[in-house]
Amino acid sequence: MTSILDHFWAVCIAVTCANAVVWWRRGEEFRQRDPSLEYGYRRLVRGLLAWGNLPWVVMGIGMASGNVDSLFRYFDIRGGGPFVLAFYASMFVIWIAGFAWIFWGGGAMALVRHPGLSNFPMDDPRVVKVLWAMSVISGVIFVAMVTLVDIRELVR
Repeated sequence: MTSILDHFWAVCIAVTCANAVVWWRRGEEFRQRDPSLEYGYRRLVRGLLAWGNLPWVVMGIGMASGNVDSLFRYFDIRGGGPFVLAFYASMFVIWIAGFAWIFWGGGAMALVRHPGLSNFPMDDPRVVKVLWAMSVISGVIFVAMVTLVDIRELVR
């Protein structure tokens, strides 16, 4: 019998796509006031769809192909196999590329100029940088925890 957990990756893709639609709609008012923002919003939303879905697509391929038999294998980095490692590698790529873009590639300013991603105003690039850094630090802590803790021992 199939569980919702077997399709967790598809739910995550749907949520990422829904977030892209929300961001696009939140930006409508700003695009109407300043049509020059249209290209930037398109680029940012496409980036969210591509980069935001990358790990979930990797997870989905692993699970749909039968190479990963359970969502919980993704909590077992040491014994999860190549698709689990690819999932985490995709996360690290996103974190590194995100850092480069936000800190040195003008990404923080692009997000400030194109509001709507978050529910609260981000009108200072420093806020964007701090939020990104905090998100990555949280992710690294999570990866460290699932690497250091043997999940197989916990489920016995």
